[in-house]
Amino acid sequence: FDSPPKFQMPVYSFEVSEDAVNGTTVGTVLATDGDLDSIIVYEITSGNGDSMFRITSSNGVLSTVGDLDREASAVYQLIVRATDTSGATDSATITITITDVNDCFPVFGKDTYVAEFAEGRDGEVLVITAEDLDEGKSGTDGIIFALSCSADVAQHFDIGEKSGKIFVRSTAVFDYEVTKSVSCIVTASDFGFPQKSSAVIT
Repeated sequence: FDSPPKFQMPVYSFEVSEDAVNGTTVGTVLATDGDLDSIIVYEITSGNGDSMFRITSSNGVLSTVGDLDREASAVYQLIVRATDTSGATDSATITITITDVNDCFPVFGKDTYVAEFAEGRDGEVLVITAEDLDEGKSGTDGIIFALSCSADVAQHFDIGEKSGKIFVRSTAVFDYEVTKSVSCIVTASDFGFPQKSSAVIT
């Protein structure tokens, strides 16, 4: 008799980290065939245009080939076909989710930020922005800002660690004739591991 191959599941779901090295096993799909001595061959027929994955034709083991990047492509959907000795086939859908690692640095909206304010003024004078393409606390949502100035200037400024807003303190005393400009460095750090940080001059 002639029994076609049949996948154990029509849909498979796997996860693999974006920093997985080439050859990392993602998962295994399996089809069975009731015919005696029938050999099943597996192949990817769709969804692998950028050749990030391969399947071992003899046993259905999926593994990585290319360098994965979740920020470029977070989910892959492959179609795998099983073909038996008689030429009969069955197909299954495989969804592969790429999990995030903290591989992106915060990126500021500008290379340099400049603010002008009158002597004697306090309150908000500048807003620093930054983005991070990683997920969750490793990404934009987890960015913390810190302000670094020289000792004689640092006492006059604050920064909102989440908002990036720079404030002149109400106790600040500036004299334009003495100090025409000040320069500080803002650091943006994410909450990922390992932590990534970037700095910009203000």
